[in-house]
Amino acid sequence: MTGRGRGRGGGAGYYKPAREVARVYGNGQFPAPNPQVVKLENEMVKPGLSSAMAASSLDFKLPSRPAYGMQGRAIALYANYFELKAANKNKDLYRYSLAFRSAEESELKDKKVKKKRVIEILLDMPPFSTLKIASDWTQKLVSAQKIPLAEEGQEYTVEFYHKDRGPLPPPTPNEEARLTEARTRKTYHIRVQAIGSVSLADLLQDLSGPKSTYPLKLEAIDALNTIMAHGPSTALNITTAGNKFFPFGNHPQMESSDLEEGLQAQRGYFTSVRTSASRMLVNLNVATGAFYNSGPLIEMMKEVCGSYPPLSEQRHKQVSKFFSPIRVETNYLPDDSSKNKENKGTKRQVRTVILAPYGKNATNVTFSKTDANGNVTHPTVQQHFLEEHNIRLHFPRAPLANARNADDPNPIWIPAELCKILPGQLKRGLLTSDQTAKMITFAARRPHANAESITGNGLTVTMINPVVNGENTNLKEFGVKVDPRMITVPGRILMPPTVMYKGLKNRTPNNGTWNLKVSELGLSPFRVVKKLGEWSTLIINSGRYDTIPGGIEGLKADLHKFREELNKYGLNLIEPQKPCIINIAPGILEDAKRHPEFVDTIRSLVETGLRTQLPKKPTFLLVLLPSDNIILYDTLKSLFDLTYGIPSVCCVGKKFDKKSEQIYANVAMKVNQKLGGVNHVVDIKRMTPLDTQTIIFGIDVTHPSPGSSETAPSIAGVVASIDAMFSQYPASMRRQQGYKEMVTDLEEMIIERLRLWQKRNQDRLPNKVIVYRDGVGEGQYQQVVETEGESFSKAFDRLYGARAKHPKLSIVMVGKRHHTRFYPTKMEDTDGTTGNPKPGTVVDRGVTGEKLFDFFLLAHQGKEANPRTVTYS
Repeated sequence: MTGRGRGRGGGAGYYKPAREVARVYGNGQFPAPNPQVVKLENEMVKPGLSSAMAASSLDFKLPSRPAYGMQGRAIALYANYFELKAANKNKDLYRYSLAFRSAEESELKDKKVKKKRVIEILLDMPPFSTLKIASDWTQKLVSAQKIPLAEEGQEYTVEFYHKDRGPLPPPTPNEEARLTEARTRKTYHIRVQAIGSVSLADLLQDLSGPKSTYPLKLEAIDALNTIMAHGPSTALNITTAGNKFFPFGNHPQMESSDLEEGLQAQRGYFTSVRTSASRMLVNLNVATGAFYNSGPLIEMMKEVCGSYPPLSEQRHKQVSKFFSPIRVETNYLPDDSSKNKENKGTKRQVRTVILAPYGKNATNVTFSKTDANGNVTHPTVQQHFLEEHNIRLHFPRAPLANARNADDPNPIWIPAELCKILPGQLKRGLLTSDQTAKMITFAARRPHANAESITGNGLTVTMINPVVNGENTNLKEFGVKVDPRMITVPGRILMPPTVMYKGLKNRTPNNGTWNLKVSELGLSPFRVVKKLGEWSTLIINSGRYDTIPGGIEGLKADLHKFREELNKYGLNLIEPQKPCIINIAPGILEDAKRHPEFVDTIRSLVETGLRTQLPKKPTFLLVLLPSDNIILYDTLKSLFDLTYGIPSVCCVGKKFDKKSEQIYANVAMKVNQKLGGVNHVVDIKRMTPLDTQTIIFGIDVTHPSPGSSETAPSIAGVVASIDAMFSQYPASMRRQQGYKEMVTDLEEMIIERLRLWQKRNQDRLPNKVIVYRDGVGEGQYQQVVETEGESFSKAFDRLYGARAKHPKLSIVMVGKRHHTRFYPTKMEDTDGTTGNPKPGTVVDRGVTGEKLFDFFLLAHQGKEANPRTVTYS
């Protein structure tokens, strides 16, 4: 039994491939961390220098790094960074902005794909075609040489055409009106304007000098990122998603796994230029994305919905949301450019389509058609394709695809069966629970496997490789080069804190886990026990077999053992209320992911069961599930947490029936904690500067998920400790404007948390406030300090009075959504099972900010894939 566990009992219900045996990347061979970097870092923390650097790192002053850490066992780690150097130390990069307008004086507001194509055509024109230029494909260019432009900028005319269709023929004096109209519609004017140059020499000086400040540091990094992304973003069989690159199709580095229901997981790579002491680095990491399967659109509809069209209104809504918009190819129009006039053949066209509204299909949608004699008819789409293209539709009642915008008065209708989904299209929005589980399995690999992917396929996909004579063939014309060898950095493994239970029965974690056997800890080991009052059991049955074998008698035996074991932990469970038993048809649980209305059915069945079978509201509910169906779990948790306010713990019935001591121990921990108890503590003497006068805050904002309504709000949450055991963290929360990161009503929530702390601590207020702020990037640090820091000051004014009475305040920025990964160089520095770094591994050198007081910490054990360290600033 361990101190960390899973209440729902494990697996995702599908085949998991066997994992590789753990080993370290490089097989024990590794270079020492760069001694020159270590020397410079040591120079930077000398008195007077570190504070100067902190003041120059951003536009406002941050706390200086007092020193580098010394505690713990010193180790060396690989970091997924590669050194970026200027081939010429005096190299400048020239930056240009792009402004678009069409021939009709309107701005180019089309999709990114079209804007990228317009820029591609521009770069094929002089003077750009003779220069090495990178673009972000939206609004800027970066050139290794100065582009000859007028001082006020210069405008260029571009005539848009698709790669697969070719440009329009040159204009003639007597060309047809439709051709002239098309030329006007496809003509864009692009103004190219110089916005200055950046110096890599000045950037490097800023990274190495304690008092130097390069005002264009962020612009220089942005220019380098544009250069790094340009190569892979121009490849035909690589999909670009921000700074992630996913090979697809016949690309030799293509790796994928089927997610079913029309999707597949694909492996790609992330790159970002970062800076550290005395050097520029490229952070390169493995990325995973969900992509549409390529193939006939009609077949993909069947895979998503489970049947061929026609579709019910609910399934049409589902498939329309799933596919719209999507890029497809068609191949039914006659090829007028063919030299064989007798048998023209057909031409391939690429279009972006959306699905027609429910009820509109090829049998009932008509359009006006004028023949050569001027006669107007109104055929259906089905009739048109039969008469015009000799195509008899097999699925005439399938949803039509529209190659125009939904609000365009002149739609272009295409039968779904004539559309083929193109490969390499990233799926936006949420995945089903099964797809998410399969995605995690595909992404979760041993650390050494990810490291080998980064230094193999990753360097190739991002075009850092090939390297010839020490130069990257894709980068040398820009005057920069990237060393294809992954760097090593110094690290330390800290001693784990002692976990203190009741009495003198303490535990020292090993790889983040510890044993909870009552035989070793003694009876009632929890520090503070909250007695359980009226409690009950909810059993969900589904299918031929009961969730707990043996029916009521089997359940009674299991619950008797459950009470007996939890009472050993001091919870004093009384006899439970009569259990609530609910039967849900297997089809409802299995198809809920395809039929959202089934979720309402599940809620209704559970609510009815609770209302009719439970005599009164219990203080705790043990829920026994027939499987680990995530939709059932989420529905139940939503009901109990948000609607009824009943603490609950869910277990899969077949695992609960095993009467495992580990399950009982994990449930006991969860029950006690949910009821307000304290399971264990850490010696306060080991927690300096925390003491009995300290409160810890946590702040985060959750934003609407992809596909949410435009008016969906963000949720701001604030938690705070209530005593010196730092175990319970009650919360305040507010709704606020969607996607707004700074917390709107923070002042009121701070006061709520401080008043509760005051109530629990003899009417005293804390004299130290430590705030952990999650979810913000380095560019938002100043905003957090100025905006949310001011909210704390105003709250202190209201509760403490004069500024001299305010508590000490520390705001710590917490970053989890980063791409830094560390790989042990020796097996003795791993957790021994997965090959991940040991819990307690800390890195504050090599890849940390050159002027920031920050560090990376791995506080817990990773399960399979290389776990994210958390960065604190």
